[in-house]
Amino acid sequence: MGRDTCSFIGKVLKHLGTNNNICNISMAEGIFPKSFKRAVVHPIFKGGDRDSVNNYRPISVLPALSKILEKLLDTRLTNFLQKNSILAPNQFGFRVGMSTEDAVASLVDEIVNSLENGQKCLSIFLDLTKAFDTVSVPHLLRDMERMGIRGYALGIFKDYLSDRTQCVKIDDIVSSSEPLLFGVPQGSILGPTLFLLYINSLCTLSLPYSSIITYADDTAILVRGSDWPLVFAVQNALLIV
Repeated sequence: MGRDTCSFIGKVLKHLGTNNNICNISMAEGIFPKSFKRAVVHPIFKGGDRDSVNNYRPISVLPALSKILEKLLDTRLTNFLQKNSILAPNQFGFRVGMSTEDAVASLVDEIVNSLENGQKCLSIFLDLTKAFDTVSVPHLLRDMERMGIRGYALGIFKDYLSDRTQCVKIDDIVSSSEPLLFGVPQGSILGPTLFLLYINSLCTLSLPYSSIITYADDTAILVRGSDWPLVFAVQNALLIV
């Protein structure tokens, strides 16, 4: 349950006309209502030592109306990205019609093709720690502008990502609200798509003797070459970077 205490979408539907006006005005003026940006964070235990904060995933529960407006924005943003072929084809995460199986199949195909061509190959697997929490908002907005998202469209995303607050709820205990200075909220509708935009430049990197396959924040770099010394040299250079 979010800060609006609305746990059922039926309660929102009773005021559908008003909600529709709010969404239309927000998109027309490039403003995301401040009351929609207040999140209640529920720490979800991932495993390991329960006394370590690193073993909890912070899930943001947002107001129901916020999710309706986010869904509208996400649909328009996704359509724009697909129409203009902006997202890298080797990014399989958070995308309609793509899955982890597709990412694995793509990696296997790359390996098989390399071996059939008599090449040596190895894979480097990377996992970004606290990926959503470390997104640089200014960097993300610059990338979005370069992709052609401008004017009121860029304005509403800028407003969406600014002046956000969150509190933490554990059982019946709620903390004071604090500003969210970095990242995109986990548990939001827009968060995954915005994260894909943020790391899109990583997916499109041109690396020597290498290819990149990603699923959200999980990345595989396949290194190939005519002999092992070359492959190991490229691997070491990539690991230094």
